[in-house]
Amino acid sequence: MRPSDGMRTGGEVLADQLVIHGVRHVFCVPGESYIAALDGLYGSPIELTVCRQEGGASMMAEAIGKATGRPGICFVTRGPGATNASAGLHIARQDSTPMILFVGQVGRDMREREAFQELDYRAVFGSIAKWVTEIDDPARIPELVSRAFSIATNGRPGPVVVALPEDMLAERVTVADAPAFEPVETWPGAAEIERMRQLLAAAAGNHHRPLVGSGERRVDALRRALRHSAGDVVPPQPRRRSVASELCGRSQQRSESKTP
Repeated sequence: MRPSDGMRTGGEVLADQLVIHGVRHVFCVPGESYIAALDGLYGSPIELTVCRQEGGASMMAEAIGKATGRPGICFVTRGPGATNASAGLHIARQDSTPMILFVGQVGRDMREREAFQELDYRAVFGSIAKWVTEIDDPARIPELVSRAFSIATNGRPGPVVVALPEDMLAERVTVADAPAFEPVETWPGAAEIERMRQLLAAAAGNHHRPLVGSGERRVDALRRALRHSAGDVVPPQPRRRSVASELCGRSQQRSESKTP
């Protein structure tokens, strides 16, 4: 039961931001470093799935991000928990999947003492994630969480890492919630669209019917932009099996056929 004085813990503020931004599912491996965030999620409409290990949790969050186009959410504890989650983080980066990894961090008074499995997350994940930050002030949770959602989805989507000092999550504060984020849809520029229209018109004049290839996320946008032109926009097709995989498959079939 939350008190009626208008104050919330950092963990409660964080949970409220996730609800505002439309999060429906969170994957985690529980840890005492972010137990205040788990307390904040208790009683919220967000469904929490407890996983056996962090690699699986991060890959589940990545799969949600890939399926919905909205950031998949994963919570892990510090040190080994965070590094175990790096596999799903790397997949999200390589596949341009929106994802946010929340990581428990040592208390602010214990920094740089090499205690309690401390890590510098900016250094560890800086080359994998689109953005890595650490929230030192619970009053800035709405601001920085909103920014994390925007960075994860805008431009080329990808993963964001947010470190959460455990004492910050337990600190009580009065702060306003941020508005729900809105993904920015990337459109081709007006000059590029006009040039494409001219090329399609010229092709139609020569009795050709060109095809415009597009990434899967931009098919509908291009169709709307070119709806009065003569071309077709087709989504990307599944990759053909490589020669090596074809040969391996044939070899396996021959081996099975020789088995008595």
